[in-house]
Amino acid sequence: MARAAFCGCRDGVSPMPRRAIAKFGIILVIACPPKPAVAEVYPAVPTRSLCQAPYRYDEATAALCHFESGTQTAEDIDADAGDEAALPPPEEPGIRKALRNENPMGSALTTKGPCELTDKGRFGGGLILGGGDAVVLGADSSEADARAVELWFCPKGRQATDALLACVYAPQKRAEHPVGLKLKPDGSLRIVWNKDEIELPAVKCEPGKWAHASLSWRVVWPDRVYASVWVDGKRRWSSVFSESIAPLRSLTAFAIGNDPAGGHGFEGVIDEIRFSRKERAYYDANFERFDANRRIEANPGRPYFRDAADLIFRAGFNGNVAPDVRLKGTRFKEFALTQADEDLNPGRARLLFPGGVEGKALMLGENSLSPVYEAQSIIRTESGTIAFWMMPLDWDNLARDNPYDKVDPLVFGLFQIDGEYAADSYDRKFRQSGPILEFNMAVQLPESADRPPELTPGRWTHLAITWTGRTFEYYVDGDKRSPDGAWSVWLPIYPGHDPRNEPRDEWWLNARPAALRFGTRRYWEQLKVKCPRTAIDDFRIYSRPLSRSEILNLFSIGMGDEPKALPEAEMDVAWNGVSGRISAHVTPLVENYRDATSIVLSLLRDGAQVETLASQTAQTDSGRRTGLELKCGPFEFGKYIVRAELKGQAGESIGACEYRLERKRPAWHGFRGGISEKVMPEWTPVEVSGNEAGVWGRVIRFGASGLPERIVSAGRDILAEPLVLRIIADGKDAHPVPLAEAPSLTRIGEVRAQARGRFRAGGLIGEISSSVEFDGMIWMRIELEPETAPVEIGRLDIEMPFASENARYIHWWTGQRDFRNPRVTWQGALPEGDGVLFRSNDTNRLDKLPEMTGSFIPYVCLAGHERGMAWFAENDRGWTQSDEIPAVSVAREGGCVRLILAIISTPVRIAGKRIVEFGLHPIPVKPLDRLWRKFPVYSNVFPDSFVGNNLKGREGPTAFALYPEDNWERVLSRIDGEERPDKAAGLKKLYDGE
Repeated sequence: MARAAFCGCRDGVSPMPRRAIAKFGIILVIACPPKPAVAEVYPAVPTRSLCQAPYRYDEATAALCHFESGTQTAEDIDADAGDEAALPPPEEPGIRKALRNENPMGSALTTKGPCELTDKGRFGGGLILGGGDAVVLGADSSEADARAVELWFCPKGRQATDALLACVYAPQKRAEHPVGLKLKPDGSLRIVWNKDEIELPAVKCEPGKWAHASLSWRVVWPDRVYASVWVDGKRRWSSVFSESIAPLRSLTAFAIGNDPAGGHGFEGVIDEIRFSRKERAYYDANFERFDANRRIEANPGRPYFRDAADLIFRAGFNGNVAPDVRLKGTRFKEFALTQADEDLNPGRARLLFPGGVEGKALMLGENSLSPVYEAQSIIRTESGTIAFWMMPLDWDNLARDNPYDKVDPLVFGLFQIDGEYAADSYDRKFRQSGPILEFNMAVQLPESADRPPELTPGRWTHLAITWTGRTFEYYVDGDKRSPDGAWSVWLPIYPGHDPRNEPRDEWWLNARPAALRFGTRRYWEQLKVKCPRTAIDDFRIYSRPLSRSEILNLFSIGMGDEPKALPEAEMDVAWNGVSGRISAHVTPLVENYRDATSIVLSLLRDGAQVETLASQTAQTDSGRRTGLELKCGPFEFGKYIVRAELKGQAGESIGACEYRLERKRPAWHGFRGGISEKVMPEWTPVEVSGNEAGVWGRVIRFGASGLPERIVSAGRDILAEPLVLRIIADGKDAHPVPLAEAPSLTRIGEVRAQARGRFRAGGLIGEISSSVEFDGMIWMRIELEPETAPVEIGRLDIEMPFASENARYIHWWTGQRDFRNPRVTWQGALPEGDGVLFRSNDTNRLDKLPEMTGSFIPYVCLAGHERGMAWFAENDRGWTQSDEIPAVSVAREGGCVRLILAIISTPVRIAGKRIVEFGLHPIPVKPLDRLWRKFPVYSNVFPDSFVGNNLKGREGPTAFALYPEDNWERVLSRIDGEERPDKAAGLKKLYDGE
């Protein structure tokens, strides 16, 4: 039978010395656990099993039989080799035969009844069971909290009666078989668990076809057991049972093809039986589908790829390292297998060149080849593609890194590009040349990895990396996706190799690539990280970023599927119907792609009448990938067509492509459910009286212009004076003059009140509207527009004068997300003295958003011990700022602290409507519960969050360092108040609300 060549460690590592065992064309590498030179790095070991290749002995294997060794008569059995309890009693009729157990410390496996070795097993040798009392018996010498029994089986025909494929039992209770797998006459499988039978859905075993079955269980709690069944490498059933654990631990013997008494005989062939002291899970393998005799065309061109000349390197590794396609002058060290190598040392030959996606592949890792290809411009730094097939052989990336231990995850380099560093680069200070691109694989991924590509033994995966400049995109099996930590591309673009520094793109673009190197990190020897065994095949380098269709064709060709002819062009589209923006990247793929000089991107409304809504033209040349953006305003709900058309020098159409999108109305759009004009429980309705709006604990009085002139919280004024609007128009002070004697104030249900006032100032007409919500939040909107002719505004300030006792403390935020950075957010006492105490343009004190002009920040709160008020804004719409004048500042003058908003601080001509919006929130919002300190608030803003649970710790995290001491006795004294004056409450009394 045809055999797929697979090479690699599958279930763990062996305590035996490293060696290669050839079994019917399949190489199994048995190795001691790799001893990393850096002791604090995880080893690369597989976490599951590969059932599509012969099993291997590992430390959890109690019994393993390949059915390749000869048999022995009963007289030859060594009774001291292990537990005899599983052997048939001597008085039973029939000749006992012993089968070799690959566990050197385990007892032999025995057979009875009609059993015969054959060379037509799943992987060469097998055992024919003739039904009746035919059975294979074995046992473990010790109890275990986990077990797995597995085998390959091929039914001769439909079973006449129920047949036990496998059962596990206690040696002292041979007549009982509490756990097992049963094959029914209709081909279905049943799980036997404590004499109950559980049907295994959607599994049918056909006569004459091989199938793999595995039954596992493990203790997950003192009285809980997790059990699972895998068929052909896929989990088909799992459950948790509640029962006593001791009886399960005593199940140390097993029977294959029957029960120990011989009452449920299986008729067919079995192979590869294994009995383990751990639960087994299996990889989803695909290596068997690849034909070792198939060959892939080295450089297919049209219609599946735009231009065959784009391929500048391709290595198929079919028994040699010579590339099929290479640049002129490429230098490399020749190595090729000869027929003598394969005849005299087939194990070594298959270790260097295991089976690939076509023919052979190249093994990377310890004691393997590490070819190097030297050629000027072996890649282009400005753009390109690297694509290849890869398969782990003795590792996987299914495990996650524990961030709290002191062991680093294993990261190794699969290949790298060496070259001459850019003239002014950081690395050029130390050496002229070195790695300019490294492709690094991660074995233990971070816990934050959501859905990373799974790289496992037995499964070939196609990877493609495209780049334009230092922007990299990744494809897995033809689909564009994020690696999510599974691999990374490293470029020497950060000063000091510190990614927190500003990247220098030119260091990558100006580097001069000179060599491709596999399986090593030549200039990072100090890391001493070995490359785990990994097979690669069909390694390609292109001089441009391949399109999605071309990469999918590479994957299809490798899988043996039919590729598809390319479209005229390909377009990647991102769109936002709310903002009305469409971003597209277009790649010409027509045969005469070089004739395209421009690309027209259009948005069309789909339907019976196709209507063009917007279009944009961009220049292109040499068929390069070109980006375009359409700004067409918010989309209505409906269907649209995004069309890209390639144009020639004379404006003729060369080709086109389309992308269809639909903006669907969300279920929540316009939905009024949950929106009420009633306040929630424990809140009080908004009240309106004259020009005052009242909410719980606060009263806001509005002046005739619409600005608040008094804000009362907790029974006292927050403000020392009314809010002031100062305007300089056409070079003169323009005092706002109200257009009415009083503002309008309207109550809207229980939840809000709406205030509005109008004024005239220096040729402007203004309107200030405020919405007062039931929680006290005031959202203000200021509208200004010329009364007749345009007006030049030199300054527009709003001043909020706080009473000094209500502005003892300040809390500000610059709008960035680094909330633990004191230059981004800060809380503390307002400095003493008069004058300007805070400026938002003080670059020595705060970091503003780099994309913002001026010095706008979105939040400032001033407060005292009992009351205060926060100011906030969503954005700086309507602001016109200079760098010299702070957009937001705080100044003290006498007994008044002023929050000053410099909305317009540089001259601007207003010819239309100008709108500015912001919010005010007087505090406290609600009364605190008497026992508020006992509430668990999981935020490091509140120092009492985890009181009673955490000490500072000498090496612990600082975010939850609640006490300065690292001593419980000291903490207790503070809680009891022993170190405080008699009248000062200890923490205990504070927490009890006293």
